[in-house]
Amino acid sequence: MAIATTVIKRVFKYMSLVLPDPGENKTPDEVRQAYSAMYPELATCVVEGPVTKAGTSTYIFQRAAGSKGAATAKALQQIVDGTYKSRKGGPLDGATSNQVEECKKCSTTVKAVLGNKAASAALTPPATAYSVFG
Repeated sequence: MAIATTVIKRVFKYMSLVLPDPGENKTPDEVRQAYSAMYPELATCVVEGPVTKAGTSTYIFQRAAGSKGAATAKALQQIVDGTYKSRKGGPLDGATSNQVEECKKCSTTVKAVLGNKAASAALTPPATAYSVFG
C-alpha cells in the first residue's frame, strides 16, 4: 500500500476578503502581521482555524470584539441609580468620594442629554469639509 501525499493550500480570510498565502514558511500569526500593513485593523485580530476542506486550509482573521467602556458605563448608571457598590478591580476602584460624586453629576448630565432625542439634531458639515475644491 502506497502512501499518498497531498499539498494543502492555505487561504486567509478577513471579512469578505480572501487573502492569498504570502509564503508557506510563515506562521498564520506572521501572515496576520504582514497583512496588517495593508489592513491596520488586523493588528488586533485573532487567527482562527484552520478549517481544512478539499485540500484547502482556511484561516480566518477575526476582529476582537469587546465591550470597551461597558463596565464603566454600567458603574456610572449604578451611581446615578444609587446602587453602586465599590469592589476591588472595579472601574471606579480607588476613586475618592469626591471623584465618585463628580462621576454621579457627570452621569446625570450625560443621561439627560442622551435621553432628550427630540431636542437633538444631526449636524450637517459644510460642503468645504469634503474637498479642498468646495
